[in-house]
Amino acid sequence: MAIMLALSSSTRAQVIGITCVFGTTVLDNVCNNVKRVLVACNKKEDNYDRMIQVPTTKGRFYSRISNLMVPRSKARGRTFCTDCDLLAVAATLYPESIKSSMDSPLAVECEGTYCRGLTILLKHYRSPDHKRRSVNIVTEFHMDIVNQLRYQMLQDDPITL
Repeated sequence: MAIMLALSSSTRAQVIGITCVFGTTVLDNVCNNVKRVLVACNKKEDNYDRMIQVPTTKGRFYSRISNLMVPRSKARGRTFCTDCDLLAVAATLYPESIKSSMDSPLAVECEGTYCRGLTILLKHYRSPDHKRRSVNIVTEFHMDIVNQLRYQMLQDDPITL
């Protein structure tokens, strides 16, 4: 019922993914029930299916790459593939794709206290005199813009937003 309510309120919510975090039935039942709700609400669209069918050279190349990535993700127990590189480029070239972000000072851990050679966010430092570099971290994207960019990148024409 909660999914139906969210799907019925397109001005207040946009469903971009459905997950199951707890339940008393097997996963196949959950998937079948969610599919029934999506069909009943006429919300069966899937950007992935649309993208792997683009009849351009780039579209066919993307389809071949996806046909390699998806089985590997499923073998690892994932139900999706996140293209971090694509999101990094989208954030850089199309800042309007960023929905929310946060600034945080950082340090590179070299001593092994927390890890070795990795970047550590220092959220507890809020004073401007801490003499540390700060980074901007994207916490959420406008997925409609990102999906539009994904689709347009597969076309032969340049991207226009």
